Amino acid sequence: MPSTGTACIKNIAVNSYQRIPSMNHTLKYGSGSLHLEIPDTCDVSVFTPQQVEPLDNPLAVFMNALDAAEGCPALEKMPTPESAAIAVPDETRPFPIKLLLPPLLERIFTSYPSLPHHMVRIVVGGGFMSRPTRPSWRAFFLKTFAAARW
Repeated sequence: MPSTGTACIKNIAVNSYQRIPSMNHTLKYGSGSLHLEIPDTCDVSVFTPQQVEPLDNPLAVFMNALDAAEGCPALEKMPTPESAAIAVPDETRPFPIKLLLPPLLERIFTSYPSLPHHMVRIVVGGGFMSRPTRPSWRAFFLKTFAAARW
């Protein structure tokens, strides 16, 4: 039986909220598509993100967050992990990956000098976009890590 209550979403700032009675939509999925038919009995809502001003210095804010992490010790005070994974969005999302990922990796390898580089995985979220080609990944990572010092 479908829920008739209102869902509570924490920590998401929304600019607008709109109820939609029913929805039929086609999404890109792999090399094809996936058709969604959401029945009228389901509560479908669309949330529009709140627009925020860009940070003047995102790198400084990011590094300060690493220095004063909430709810856990600083990297330097944690035991060396066997492996690590970093999740980043793909290039279709407005995120300064080329600015933030190299200093994050430098911080990880400085904090854990015995952590083998091949044990750090970078997971790139692709959403519903088509799968990137090997040459596009190579170009992306070469541009992102061109100035890496580790």
